Amino acid sequence: MKCLIYENSNEHKSLLRNYWKDVIELQGHEVSIAENFHDAFGKLSDEKMDFAVIHHSDFEIIEAFKSIFSDTKFIGYSSAVMRNPLPRSFGEKFNKKMLENYDRIVYVDEGVDDVIEGLELKL
Repeated sequence: MKCLIYENSNEHKSLLRNYWKDVIELQGHEVSIAENFHDAFGKLSDEKMDFAVIHHSDFEIIEAFKSIFSDTKFIGYSSAVMRNPLPRSFGEKFNKKMLENYDRIVYVDEGVDDVIEGLELKL
């Protein structure tokens, strides 16, 4: 399967991209890296991607991507996504928004084995 990784945060771009690339390649999947929004759009347009792993991005971008590339499953992650956020907190609202916009989310506080299990890139 083919997977796109799009990391939009400049401060940890290479670290997180390489981490996700390694995790996904360990599962035997082909990985393509997008450097920015335009690159991500181009790669999704040029190649059929089964999955796109995206560090939290503008929700309007994800909504647009999902409507245009409906065959691609979108997996989101962010350090702000929590397993059990406090009720009525920013964390609870953010989790809800992530769950509404992505097909699946991965909690970044998980260990590598948990992340691999959480991704389970299967169609």
